[in-house]
Amino acid sequence: MNQEAPALAQGRIATLEGEITEAERSLDRYQRLALAGRFGWLGAMEQAEVALAAKRGQLATLTRIAAESGAKSRLNGQHMALVAAQALSLVIFQVAAVLAIRAFGRKKEETQSSQQERPNLSTGHVELVLRLHGRVKELVRDGESYAQVAEETGIGRAHLSFLMNHFDRARRGERVLGEVALRSLGGKLMRAGFNCNLN
Repeated sequence: MNQEAPALAQGRIATLEGEITEAERSLDRYQRLALAGRFGWLGAMEQAEVALAAKRGQLATLTRIAAESGAKSRLNGQHMALVAAQALSLVIFQVAAVLAIRAFGRKKEETQSSQQERPNLSTGHVELVLRLHGRVKELVRDGESYAQVAEETGIGRAHLSFLMNHFDRARRGERVLGEVALRSLGGKLMRAGFNCNLN
């Protein structure tokens, strides 16, 4: 009975209600006949009362089960709505966390980028740039091209271009080579046999 579908349970309740109404009519008829002085109806009345009580018990049980099933369905619906709301809030929280992390990362990149691009024009830095810049200019005046200097020293053409345009880039607020990169370039020039005083 517990596993009956709600529609089937409702149909069975309607059938039982009809059977109970019929049993009540039969019992009422037997009682009227007995009150009218007709004998022999006592057994039929007792059977009708037992059948009526059984059917009322079945109806009460079925009605209770149907009510519990309906309550469970409502609870299941409420439970599903609660689970869906929790899942949605979790998704919103995760999306917000991802967006916050991305925004933080972007902000950090912008900060690092702006720090990298901010020209470092300390006295030592300027002197280092001037020494390296002057040495490369001497090599070019001696008949070597920038491409040859890059090839002989192992300095990348982009870095060589950054070095030669250092002050123009700094003036425009563009990215320039830091001291570590400049010292690395000087080291490459020295290893290639070109004297550079990096101190």
